[in-house]
Amino acid sequence: VPSVLLFLGKDLLAMLDKFPIFSSLDLPALAEQWSASLRMFIENMWVGVGIGSDSFKSEIVFYSPTVYPDSGNLFLEIGCEAGIFALAVFIMMILARLFHRVAYRRQAANSAVKLLCSFSSIAMCVLLAFGAVNYLWSDLHLNFLFWCVFGIGGAALRVAKREQDDRIGYFADGRSLESSSIDIDIE
Repeated sequence: VPSVLLFLGKDLLAMLDKFPIFSSLDLPALAEQWSASLRMFIENMWVGVGIGSDSFKSEIVFYSPTVYPDSGNLFLEIGCEAGIFALAVFIMMILARLFHRVAYRRQAANSAVKLLCSFSSIAMCVLLAFGAVNYLWSDLHLNFLFWCVFGIGGAALRVAKREQDDRIGYFADGRSLESSSIDIDIE
């Protein structure tokens, strides 16, 4: 949704920028930054310009009179720095996590880590939404936070799945006609 800013006119962006909720984003400048970064991405689509802010800064001067420290968008920055293949891998990782979360929703609902699964998914959505208008990994703390939340979310879903498998395995013997269980107290 934030990428629609590229297609809005400068007059409309200036009008939106007057609203208090959007004024901190400086929409016209952000759209110019994205436009220059998009042109850089298109020209260096296959391999990017190189990882790191120095590579980005040295290349952005060919696309904009203003030297930006980054593209102002997580996905666009990955594409600019590392190319379309790295961007595709990152998007596939996010989609795999989404499918993982959807597939394990029943297991997570009955698990002891139910809140952890929910809050890690919410935190990942918030980080990706923040990354839509800011390059999330320019700050090492946010980079570390992103990967920790990503890892914790996956681990919590695996724990929820293991808990359900343990519950099913524990009660499976009691449902079989060929098995029985006896409790013996030994003193």
